[in-house]
Formats: sequence, C-alpha cells, structure tokens
Amino acid sequence: MSTNISLLIISSLMMGAAFFFGRARWTRLDLIDLYVIMISIFFGAYTFIDALFNNLYQFDSLVAAVSLFLVIATTSAIWLTSRFLPKEILSIFRIRYLIARYACVNEYALFFMSILILLFVFYGYYKFGILSPVAFGILSPVAPEDLARLNLSLPYWYTSSKMFLFPMLLIVFVGGVVKLLKKKERPNGCGLCCWPIRC
Repeated sequence: MSTNISLLIISSLMMGAAFFFGRARWTRLDLIDLYVIMISIFFGAYTFIDALFNNLYQFDSLVAAVSLFLVIATTSAIWLTSRFLPKEILSIFRIRYLIARYACVNEYALFFMSILILLFVFYGYYKFGILSPVAFGILSPVAPEDLARLNLSLPYWYTSSKMFLFPMLLIVFVGGVVKLLKKKERPNGCGLCCWPIRC
C-alpha cells in the first residue's frame, strides 16, 4: 500500500509539473518542451492509473520512486542541455516555426499522399483480406502467433511499406490541420502560422 501511495504522489507531481511547465512555455513552445511534457504525462498518467487500480505491494516503494526520479532527472538534463544550443538551432525547434513550414506544404502533395495511403490500405484488403489492424501495425484481435504467421506469409515489399504509413498519416493530418488554420486566420492577425518564412 505504501508503494501505491508514493507512486500516486510522485505521478501526480509529474502531471502537475507538466501542466505548469506547458503553461509557462506556451508562447515559445518548442519540440524539446513538447518532449518533456509528453514524457511527464506518459509516465505520470500511466503510473497514476496503475497505482490507483492495482495493488503494487510486490514492488519496493523506494525502487519505484527512484525509477521515476531517474526519468525526471534525465528529462530535465536533456531540457537544460538544450538551452545551451545556439539560438538559430533553437528557433528551428519552435512549434510556431514548424507550423509555418507546414503551411508552405503543397496541397496537391498532401492530396497525393492521402490517395497513396488509401490505395495501399484497400489493396491490402483486396489482395490479402486485411485492413487497418495489420496494415497499420496496431493492436489486432488476431492472436499473436497467428499475426506473426500472417506477417511471414505477406510479401516483403508490403510488410516493409506499411512502416511508412504512420509517418505519412502524421504528415497529412498535421499539414491538413495547419492549412485549415491558415485559411481561417484573420487577414491582419498573427495566428499560429505567423512566421517570417517565404513559401
């Protein structure tokens, strides 16, 4: 029970720290800030839920606490080290800069990538009888041994190509959202996409 209480306290502190850190850095948020926030939320929320619903008596409370403190220490060290990078490099990591770069992406390229994704998924369904669970590499209701056997029977080009689907989906999604925000932006306003970049 003491392990659960200590983990609940530490994980709550991690999630609270992520919230206040995000608020403090919001106007100048960069990729490294986002990494710190996501690590804090992931380990904080996962540990909090685990300690809330499971009896972790088999784990030593000190070891569990030290493990989380190591996560905090290494994440903090990465963030502090990044502050010594040249300003030119740090500016490239800024979220507003990256959004502005995404605003320059060609709409036809995003549309073409969307068509490629759909064709790949429907080809997998037509040719091999599989759709999103295996094609996208996410959790599947198929038993692990059946999934492994199915993957072995698929062509190498297909199993290799499906690794590109998630990055392509991310590009299409982020690019589409940024394009939508850009179109709704006020003419004289400086919204999320405002950055001195020539497309």
